[in-house]
Amino acid sequence: MSNVEKQTSIHLPGVSHGKQPFPLASRVGPIVATSGIFGIDPDTGELAEDPEDQVALAFSNLGRVLEIAGGEMSCVVRVVVHVLSMDLRPTVNRVWETWFPDPAHRPARNTLIRELGGGAVCALHAEAYID
Repeated sequence: MSNVEKQTSIHLPGVSHGKQPFPLASRVGPIVATSGIFGIDPDTGELAEDPEDQVALAFSNLGRVLEIAGGEMSCVVRVVVHVLSMDLRPTVNRVWETWFPDPAHRPARNTLIRELGGGAVCALHAEAYID
């Protein structure tokens, strides 16, 4: 079986990259890698207006993507957090500690400043290992 046959695209209803030709995440075997996960409200399909809500929704959407893939947030091994400004770092840290409360069991993380476009202030890229 080729890797193409093993690969599964993962979609989250109400959250997408619009007309872009790629999924929110992809799974091959036990490995899940995400595209950018944004603070989109799945009920409206729109970015949250409040920056803190965007950060919270981005992490919530990551959790939902992992559930669809058969995992959970404890399966995450690495997250790259892209932010419009480092002013969001305290908010990211607050939300991070909610999702990953045990310092002994947190994934690796990088936080990078980047222009995101479309009103987005935060995007997550993650890798997870799901047994």
